[in-house]
Amino acid sequence: SAGCRAELPVYYDGSNAIYAKDSVRTAVRLAEGARLRLGGLLWPEARERLENASWCTVERVGNGQVILFASAPTFRGWFRGPLRVFHNAVVYGPGAGANPVRD
Repeated sequence: SAGCRAELPVYYDGSNAIYAKDSVRTAVRLAEGARLRLGGLLWPEARERLENASWCTVERVGNGQVILFASAPTFRGWFRGPLRVFHNAVVYGPGAGANPVRD
């Protein structure tokens, strides 16, 4: 989330919610229920399930890491903030947090 503001509007669709374990870093988390919807339809049940869920997580796997997005960060280019998070994942992700390979 380098270069991003403290709050970041993201596009979210679908019914899946990601809840990260303690060993997983959460780079971007969805807002609380009252501030969750920017537009569109949000059922009360979905609001309860999605509030404070993870949108972008970083998890160590072996000597590397997996960066997981809950929805497409570049969807139609609607929001520029998620695009910056995606670019950070592509540029910094391979080296930041991964262990160097030793011969």
